[in-house]
Amino acid sequence: MTRRRVACRVWAIVLAPAVVVLALVPALFTTVFAQAPPNETVVDLRIHGNHTVPDGEVLALAGIAVGDVVDETVVHAIAQRLEASRRFDAVEVRKRYRSLTATDRIALIIVVRERPRASVRNPVVRSIARLAGQSMFLPVLRYDEGYGPSYGARFSLMDVLGRGSRVSVPATWGGDKRVSVEAERPLAVAVVDRVRAGGSHGRRTHPYFGIEDRRTRAWAGFDRDLGNGFRAGVETAWEEVGFIGPADRLTRLTVGLDYDGVSAGAFPRDDVRLRAAVERLAIAGRSGVVFRPRIDAQAFKGVGGQAVLAARVLFEGASAALPPYEKALLGGGG
Repeated sequence: MTRRRVACRVWAIVLAPAVVVLALVPALFTTVFAQAPPNETVVDLRIHGNHTVPDGEVLALAGIAVGDVVDETVVHAIAQRLEASRRFDAVEVRKRYRSLTATDRIALIIVVRERPRASVRNPVVRSIARLAGQSMFLPVLRYDEGYGPSYGARFSLMDVLGRGSRVSVPATWGGDKRVSVEAERPLAVAVVDRVRAGGSHGRRTHPYFGIEDRRTRAWAGFDRDLGNGFRAGVETAWEEVGFIGPADRLTRLTVGLDYDGVSAGAFPRDDVRLRAAVERLAIAGRSGVVFRPRIDAQAFKGVGGQAVLAARVLFEGASAALPPYEKALLGGGG
C-alpha cells in the first residue's frame, strides 16, 4: 500500500504540469494566431436631415473626410463634435459596410435634426435669431362679467426649455390688472407627462363688495394623460391676498380629473366635458383647513345645421366658512 501511494503521488506530480499546459494551449493559440481587426476606411459620406446648413459645413463640424480611418471611438467623437456645435437638436452617426466581403471599407451616414436658425454661424447672433423665431405675440381683449373689459398682450417663447415647452408673459389692464409669468414643459417620465409653473401679481375690484382685491400668487403643477380623453393633475399654490384688513396668506393643493371628448373645431358638438376637483385650502393664522369640491359638467348636442344645444351643471362646495374674497358669486350669464 505504501508503494502504491508513493507511485500515485509521483504520477500526480508529473501529470499536473502537463494538464496545465494543455489547458493553456487554446488561449496561447488564439493569442498568437488571432489577427487584429482590419482598419475601417471611410469611402463614402452622406448627410441627412439638414435643411439650411450645407453638407460641407456639417462635415467640417464633424471633423471627418473620405479616406479617414475610423473606429467606434472616432464615430462617437464625431457625434460629440456635432452636438457641441449647438446647432442640432439630435445627431446620429450610422456605419454601413460597402459589401459583405470588404469589411474594411465603410460609409458613414450622419443624420441630424437642425435647431432653428442653425445656418447662422455666429453663436450670439444665432441665439438672438432663434429667440426671435421662437417668439409669439398675441393681443388680449376680453370681457369678464362683473369686472368689465380687460386688454393687453401675451408674449410667448416656444421650445426655450426643451422641445414642446413654452414660456409666456401675459399682461392685462382694465378690469383685471395683472402680469404673469407662466411656463410649461412636457416630460418623458412614467408618472407625469407635463410640468407647469408660474407666478402673477394683480388687482381688480370685487363686483359685490366694491373693494379692491390684490393678489400675488405662485404655483406649480403636474399633469398626466390617462388616455381615452381623461387627464389627471395636481397643483399647489401660494397666495397673498390683500382685501379687508391685513393680507392673508393662503396655501392651496388641488387634485383634479378632466375628461374631454374627441370633437374638433372652435365649438364642441356632440361632446361631453367634465372637470372634477378637490381643493385643500389653508389660511395662515386660522385653525383647520377648508376642503372645496368642484364639479363642472358640460354637454353639447347638435340639433340640426349649425345649431348646438349646450347644457352645464356646476357645483361648488366648502367644508367650512370661507373669507369674503373666496366665496362663489351667484347669477350672471355664466
